[in-house]
Amino acid sequence: MSSLIEKYLEAGWGLIPVRPKGHVNSKTGEIDEKAPYVKWSDFKSSCGNKPDKHQIYRWIAQFDDADWAVLTGHNNLVLVDIDDPNLYDLYLSKFKNCIMRTPSGGISFLVRSLVVPRSVTRINGVAVDIKAVDGYAILPSKEMSPQEIEREEAEEKDGTRRDFTRHWINYSEPEEVDDILKHLEVILPQVLPDVKPGKNIPSATQWARDHNLNISYDGGRYLQMCCPVHGDTKPSLSIYHDGYYCHGCGAAGGLFSLIKLFTDKSDDEIYAEFPGIKKQKKTITDNVIEIVRERVKLLRDHNNNSYFKLNDYSSVGINLLPIKSKITRYWIATTSEEVIDKLPSESVLSYVMNHYDGQCVATGEKTEIFRR
Repeated sequence: MSSLIEKYLEAGWGLIPVRPKGHVNSKTGEIDEKAPYVKWSDFKSSCGNKPDKHQIYRWIAQFDDADWAVLTGHNNLVLVDIDDPNLYDLYLSKFKNCIMRTPSGGISFLVRSLVVPRSVTRINGVAVDIKAVDGYAILPSKEMSPQEIEREEAEEKDGTRRDFTRHWINYSEPEEVDDILKHLEVILPQVLPDVKPGKNIPSATQWARDHNLNISYDGGRYLQMCCPVHGDTKPSLSIYHDGYYCHGCGAAGGLFSLIKLFTDKSDDEIYAEFPGIKKQKKTITDNVIEIVRERVKLLRDHNNNSYFKLNDYSSVGINLLPIKSKITRYWIATTSEEVIDKLPSESVLSYVMNHYDGQCVATGEKTEIFRR
């Protein structure tokens, strides 16, 4: 038995055996990797029952080629799965415990969330999923030596490796959070669709592949390339299923916006190319987030307090506004009203302030604060 499996059992995790990578179903001839070897519905977290050690030992003896998965939801365990490692580096790097590298080159980590949500895919439209209530998540089944990890990382840098061995970067007690889903929704960037899904309407990633954009890296569920908006030389633009987001300048949009960004096509020409396409109206919240983004820079002080640095502060007489303050609420409300001719509701203002407070903690420039 692997020493890692012993560690999982010592931690009290519920485990099930799953088919290893490349496993072929003997009846259908199809690949069925990651599928459980056993009927596991009785062990879902909503049932409140997980397999005991004796059951797991019997499975170990029965399925000697198995990979192993932890049953999420039990003991408040939630897995955060990040396909695009930029999202971890820029927004989630404070999570250091129980973190692993995935075969696609992404990052996953386990947390204990006081509020255990349902499993969710594509949080905020980016390549981040969570496995929670009634889910399971594949774990590393063997330990890798530092030399093996170093070799994989070197091959990744020179472009000769795109497939990795699942391994722990840091195996330790999962960190505790109040509500992991709410945390992710606040701190991660948003990619909002601007077209309604329909027949023959491609995803943003598919459109980018089909039109031979200068893609630097194809991660399957996301693409990486240089941003044409601010002309960077290091790829900072990520394209996801519903649209794109630049981690450098904050440019963002859906499929319609992506087509406009990379072509000189008019709206009518886009409608002609995709007869079923229908633009999706932006919500007031979307508009207010965009209005704020165009007018501020995010700063944080030595205590990680969040601030807006206003490009134009004539309306309030001060260039630095604490994000969670009454004057900021007033500035957002009045500035938005000038643009959209409607005063945002209190719930919209609260959402926008929480959104930027989370973003600022994650990505705001750290500086000494001097107000004018």
